[in-house]
Amino acid sequence: MSDPLRAATAHPSLVPVGRRRLLGAIAGGALLAGLQAPASLAQPATTTANPLTQLTSLSKSLCGGGIFDEARVAQLAALIASDPAIATGVEELLHGAAATPMPGSRSPAAQAAAQQILLYWYTGEFNGEPIANHAEVYTELQAWQAMYTSACTVCKVYGAWADPPTMMPQEPENA
Repeated sequence: MSDPLRAATAHPSLVPVGRRRLLGAIAGGALLAGLQAPASLAQPATTTANPLTQLTSLSKSLCGGGIFDEARVAQLAALIASDPAIATGVEELLHGAAATPMPGSRSPAAQAAAQQILLYWYTGEFNGEPIANHAEVYTELQAWQAMYTSACTVCKVYGAWADPPTMMPQEPENA
């Protein structure tokens, strides 16, 4: 039987590889891989984001979160498209660095757009008028989610009004 230590010393090209040396080699390889020129790295594919997804994200940012029904987001998008001044402000909000910058740092068009989006989600109005299906969506307004309770007109159980509110946002029953 031959001794492995003697075999390694007999052949200088054979080096015993311990755990420390193996980890050092892996770390060195990873470091060298990270030093490649950026042009040789694969570029991520640029995809055009869905406008409704962008509007939902903007609404969540402005409202501070919540549950947003896709049909209502589509309705808001149609309302925004019908008003060129609001549409310009929404474009500025979507392409800005943050949806909630310092007050007064937005253009008047962006401020008006943000206000219309907030009024739409919290009161069910757009440009001072109730939205078309206001009676249907009243119980789903963000105002109820912000108060952690359901609308007073929603009947759950007799006497449920006496229960303390939950500390979780209410999800609309049809969501």
